Amino acid sequence: MTPAKSSPHASTRIRVALVITELEVGGAERCLANLATRLDRTRFDVAVISLASRPAPGRDVLVRQLEEEGIGVTFLNCDSKWRLPIAVRRLSRLLSAASPHVVHSFLFHANVASSMAMGRRRKSKLIHGLRVAEQGSWRRWLQSHYAKKADLTLVVSRKLKQFARDVLQVRSLVTPNGIDLVEFDEQTTQDIGMKQVDGRKRMIAVGRLDPQKGFDWLLDTLRDFLLGSDDWELQIVGAGPQENALKDQARKLHLIDRVQFLGRRADVPQLLSDADLFLLSSRWEGMPNALIEAMAARLPVVATDVEGVAQLLGPLHAAQLSPAGDAEEFVNRVSVLAADATLRVELGEANRARVESHFTLDKMVKRHAKVYRCAARSLDSVLASPPENR
Repeated sequence: MTPAKSSPHASTRIRVALVITELEVGGAERCLANLATRLDRTRFDVAVISLASRPAPGRDVLVRQLEEEGIGVTFLNCDSKWRLPIAVRRLSRLLSAASPHVVHSFLFHANVASSMAMGRRRKSKLIHGLRVAEQGSWRRWLQSHYAKKADLTLVVSRKLKQFARDVLQVRSLVTPNGIDLVEFDEQTTQDIGMKQVDGRKRMIAVGRLDPQKGFDWLLDTLRDFLLGSDDWELQIVGAGPQENALKDQARKLHLIDRVQFLGRRADVPQLLSDADLFLLSSRWEGMPNALIEAMAARLPVVATDVEGVAQLLGPLHAAQLSPAGDAEEFVNRVSVLAADATLRVELGEANRARVESHFTLDKMVKRHAKVYRCAARSLDSVLASPPENR
């Protein structure tokens, strides 16, 4: 991204700086990388800034994706809260030199740092990305305080729009997540008929192993079902601070031979294709990418009714949604789908169609492109004609 020599009203490309907390593989990080590489290069000049250092080899898949597509990536090496003031100063200098038309920050720390770096006197439009309903009172206060300094907040679901209005007290637009269907099509065509090679059907859950995702609750909830069924096993895909505690919990619940912890994996589409039922046990969310990916892989799901889930499932939610924290209802949903292969197939196909209609990567990119074009001119125009947000 190079400094401007003319206004955004001229024929120059719109300069967009995408700022994120880190670039290890995750839902928000993947969305940013896909957005950066898919925006029309004839209309947009995109740069990416990560507050954290470059991920270690093997964890830098998204960075390499960006670099291979010619997207400039800058790392501010802010790997602890004590380095945040330094990162804010560096970010301020970078943005001042590049003078982007739009700065779009992703995730809590990047939102706070971007607001601090840009200050009150700025020429760039600042857009915050709200991707999860923050739970801690202190984090909510900070998010609200700095969101009010932004020009606009983009949220990924209608539930988050309500959260932004009622809790953060800021105006927002809904720009749902979207995924690239190609990798899921490739797995489906290559691996159809391979799901039950070992004789057991597979439930699968994917996400960071931390309290938000509710894997501890999931193990407690499914204990009796798994011990009472020889036909099903559970795979948990992901890494995080709860990994050792969850493995200990599985041992104490006598589930060690019924639950597989697969760790961080690069072949999630393959694993989803090989599974029979997807489970989402989150305590809170925004719009879970893992659920979109499962639907794209033609999986039926049982999910807790947290932010963004009902919007994703749409008319299909009745058989697949359980009140958050209601263990009895969750197991009932699992039991019904576990016993009915025909229903699983029907829901899986309908879930895929739902993603194709509303949550593709192409739709996500078009929504963001419209927001960036309008923001570079006037926020009134984007608020008057918001992008599609079903």
